[in-house]
Amino acid sequence: MDTGVSQKDGDEVMEDAFDPFMDDTTLEHILSQDLFANMDPATFPPSNTLRHILRKHTRLRHFPKGVLVVRAGEYGNSAFYTLKGRLRIVLPPGLPDDVIGRMVTRRKGWWELVQTLFKRHPQYPEVRQTETNSAMAETLSAMDAAGERYSPLPSWESALRDYKTIILDPHTLFGEIGALTRFPRSVSVFTEEEAQLVDIRWQGLRDLRKFDEGFRQRLDTLFRERSIKAFIKDSFLFKHLTAEQQDHLESHVLFETYGDMDWRAEHKRLSRQAARLRIEAEPLIAREQEQADDLIMIVSGFARISQRLNNGHKTVGFLARNRYFGLPEVIGTADDDQNRCYEYSLRALGYVHVLKVPREIMKTLVIPGLPQHLIPPLPGIAPKKRTSPFTKGLSKEGLNAGLLEFFVEHRIINGTATMVVHLERCIRCDDCVHACATLHDGNPRFLRYGKRHGSVMVAAACMHCQDPVCMIGCPTGAIQRAPDGGQVVVNETICIGCSTCAQSCPYDAIRMVMIRHANGQPITDATTGNPILKATKCDLCLEYSSAPACQRACPHDALYRADMRDTRGLRRWMSLR
Repeated sequence: MDTGVSQKDGDEVMEDAFDPFMDDTTLEHILSQDLFANMDPATFPPSNTLRHILRKHTRLRHFPKGVLVVRAGEYGNSAFYTLKGRLRIVLPPGLPDDVIGRMVTRRKGWWELVQTLFKRHPQYPEVRQTETNSAMAETLSAMDAAGERYSPLPSWESALRDYKTIILDPHTLFGEIGALTRFPRSVSVFTEEEAQLVDIRWQGLRDLRKFDEGFRQRLDTLFRERSIKAFIKDSFLFKHLTAEQQDHLESHVLFETYGDMDWRAEHKRLSRQAARLRIEAEPLIAREQEQADDLIMIVSGFARISQRLNNGHKTVGFLARNRYFGLPEVIGTADDDQNRCYEYSLRALGYVHVLKVPREIMKTLVIPGLPQHLIPPLPGIAPKKRTSPFTKGLSKEGLNAGLLEFFVEHRIINGTATMVVHLERCIRCDDCVHACATLHDGNPRFLRYGKRHGSVMVAAACMHCQDPVCMIGCPTGAIQRAPDGGQVVVNETICIGCSTCAQSCPYDAIRMVMIRHANGQPITDATTGNPILKATKCDLCLEYSSAPACQRACPHDALYRADMRDTRGLRRWMSLR
């Protein structure tokens, strides 16, 4: 009996489903596929049966010949299981950026910058060239009768001829690592002939992994093969190990996930509660005063370092990708049998992936050859005068404790170019806004207001996040990372104005604007006649070497674009008088 599904037997609408109109015939067809037919329904709870998961979190999709299913560099929230038709994986170095719809940015020279400064801006806001609308119309034409959007390759025949590809056979699962870990897609996949695929969104992957042991082992093996090995190889903590030792280490580490991938909704819900309750609601990765059994490595996402204070908790720092927790305590067990405890607690902020290296492996394999300059001081022992990569982000390095708490509470730690304004220095001259408008045809790309803590304000400008949730779900891949610097940008030529990115942004840094002809008339869609909207946001003045213009233009150093991955620059700016 299929319990937990909000519909009766028969074909009815399930509003919160991936495909609200999936009928029983389609569901049975999906269930009959090898990937799902081999799962044991008895291992699933009555409240979340296998049928319920597939009905709610999968859909059947048909792709025409010569279209991209996934593109390298994009962030996706789905995996795909091939049923019929032949697909091709493009091997590195892959297809050119302009072919797969990634924006190619050219730096403007000093003379072009001078011309921009004296250029007369359009009389009306958000004026676009008509050619831009034409390019978008071509994108809109790549839809089927059901309204599904596709990204056609300009010439898939030349892709087969000029680039290295391999065939992706039917009954193959792909894209699952990117969907679950929120890593960007590593390769592009396109259809060589008409294809039928099962589209599985990440919630379904999560539940299938949770209740089916075989599926969990399959995903964990793929992740271990494709990601853990590379993470260990690139980590400075394990550089001194031989290849054989790294393989041995890889076989012993544990991969774990904490929190909800849709952390924006959870963050908004918790923001209405008291600070103590917010912290206690965050998934606990490690608890202070409990035995330090593992070194914890942050693979993706963010984690809060906290310590109990009276009846609440005090935030003492945060960790992001490639940071470590518990090394001093684990090192304390290297020379003796004393079992040390974690000095702090570690809690997940949103959606976090971690690797746990068992203490015994650290003790026997890693620590004996670890370079001395990488060894942090033990808890309770005054640190020597040296910079330790394991303590970056702690308030003891200079960030005011209240400001640190503010940054963590509002997830501002996500930013690599957060616009921070010192209100005591700011004289409201608007030079920052004018500079931004000058470089963007008279249209400033940020709003000078935002959340405040004392004399510090974080403006509503794109922070170019480490974890850009705005990129997830964009149907055309229009919001993407710049190939060189990793800035989050919008490719207007393929933006269709669906507002998915603006709704997903936790910081309200993306706006939807009506674009116009030079005469002020709205540019309309040729089919519907409705005005065309485009997503607009700060692009960090990507085309100009003097970027960012807002910071350069401030006459009193009242504005700073802070990279929260390393707060030393922010601390120096805060200390200016």
